[in-house]
Amino acid sequence: MKISASEEYGLRCIMHVARHFDADRPVTAQEVADAEGISGPYAQKLLRQFARVDLIESRRGVGGGYVLARHPQRITVLDVVRALDADFETADVCQKHTGEREVCTHAGDCNIRPVWSFIEDFVSRTLDRLTLHTLISGNTAVVRELERTEGQYCPVEQLKARHEQ
Repeated sequence: MKISASEEYGLRCIMHVARHFDADRPVTAQEVADAEGISGPYAQKLLRQFARVDLIESRRGVGGGYVLARHPQRITVLDVVRALDADFETADVCQKHTGEREVCTHAGDCNIRPVWSFIEDFVSRTLDRLTLHTLISGNTAVVRELERTEGQYCPVEQLKARHEQ
């Protein structure tokens, strides 16, 4: 799995905004950029992307900037990743990788598809369980939440059902 620059920096930028959830003023794009070591225009681009999907709100004028659209406990990492158009879905992997044929040679009896499906389900469920609140609470809170997640998501029955379709 490859993590893109926009996913890494986007998550860092929205976490910075989340850390200021209870502040008396919005956070500017330049403050986010300076804190995260990225350019102002890049931070602005990422923040606008979050505003388009209502994860953050943009406030204009003197004293303007960005604030979270809802409490950090109600925004998941999956929400953030989806806002950045991350593509880790495996639903069409068989159609994308047919080799030189129209249909994959293993389309009827694929031993690889369940592996990709399991990984997709595990990643999605894990990211959906982690909130911005957990991420900004520190390393210990994140590790604790991941430990709770470990072993809970073994969607073998779901994979069997999907594979039999």
